Amino acid sequence: MDARRRRLRRAGAAHRDRELLKTKLLQDARCLLELLLEQNEPALALKEFETSLGEARNRLRGFYGAAKAAEKAGDRRKAAAFYEKILTLTKNADSDRPEIKQAKAFLAAR
Repeated sequence: MDARRRRLRRAGAAHRDRELLKTKLLQDARCLLELLLEQNEPALALKEFETSLGEARNRLRGFYGAAKAAEKAGDRRKAAAFYEKILTLTKNADSDRPEIKQAKAFLAAR
């Protein structure tokens, strides 16, 4: 029984390590994409945000980054679609979040 417990603990630790690494990589990638926006590369940032959303679905900050990139790239249709996804994702959330306020403001101005 002790050997089985050790194996289970190691497997659990390995799983936690993989999840932490995945989270860290997503955070690093998001920072790089936000840097593309700051460097006035919204079309490239949009393409990369869309790719990242395929790998990490339903991430609020991913949708928000994609919406900002689309908006800066002049693609109001895509920006609206991403802002709508933010509102859908956060329909039961605290509306004081800046991402939600921006989504509502953008969609109200259409």
